Amino acid sequence: MNQRTNANNVGFMWCYIIFVLFSSILFAISIYFKGAHNITILLFSISPALIAFIFIMFDRSISLKSFGWQIHITSFTSVFVSIMGIVGVLLVIAFLLGHTEIHEKSLYKLFRFETLIAILLGIVVNTGEEAGWRGYLLQKSNRHYHYWKTTIILTFVWWAWHFPVMAALQLSQHHHILWDIQLKQLFIMFPLTIIFNHWYFKYKSVILIGFCHQLINFSNKWFLGLEHSYKNPVFFKNKDYVGVYSLENGWLGLLVISLLAIYILLYKVNKKSLVSKLD
Repeated sequence: MNQRTNANNVGFMWCYIIFVLFSSILFAISIYFKGAHNITILLFSISPALIAFIFIMFDRSISLKSFGWQIHITSFTSVFVSIMGIVGVLLVIAFLLGHTEIHEKSLYKLFRFETLIAILLGIVVNTGEEAGWRGYLLQKSNRHYHYWKTTIILTFVWWAWHFPVMAALQLSQHHHILWDIQLKQLFIMFPLTIIFNHWYFKYKSVILIGFCHQLINFSNKWFLGLEHSYKNPVFFKNKDYVGVYSLENGWLGLLVISLLAIYILLYKVNKKSLVSKLD
């Protein structure tokens, strides 16, 4: 009976992965032929959660409550300081190298009411995405695989889900796929997965991880630069340094975020868990 139950659980997990990746391909086709409309991007962003909610109706081994919906100011403050500390380090390096220059138009837009609404909406949307990754997929994978296999699965699925839509956007803007950026995103998602997984199990809150996800997206868009955004970052004259400092595809951003992941592995993760299940 236990073997059958385990087989069913693993089956649910891999079926979920297939459904999520297939949905991404459908969204990418829609974006390529009809454009990146707001409603399409919104549905794409929360599709991991929507599919997870459907699976929970049939998968009784996991519940919506187990995702973790707690909101504690201390935990939110802790991760906020960590992420903005990383952004601060990157901006200080850029300043010392003479790469920074205030973009006044972006600075003005940063303090508009519409930006605050976009931030709050982003937290909701990214919580939806993380409800699929951390809330459902991480918990399912953690029951059957050791730390590194779980981390690799989460990293690859997270990247593979983004890939078709990012490719569609790149084809629309540049008329070809930017393979170097796609690979950089894969590399940077690996340490981010380690960090997000650690914070998820430490604080037991998918809302917190959605907040972290949005904070990184916001920092990329407004402070460090985002490749597929038409907006110039506040602290740079243009997007010439996106490939250096961005926490999406910048090589220095990858280095700094990797240092935090290494610190977590060395000092925060139980060494026995590296060859066993996460919890």
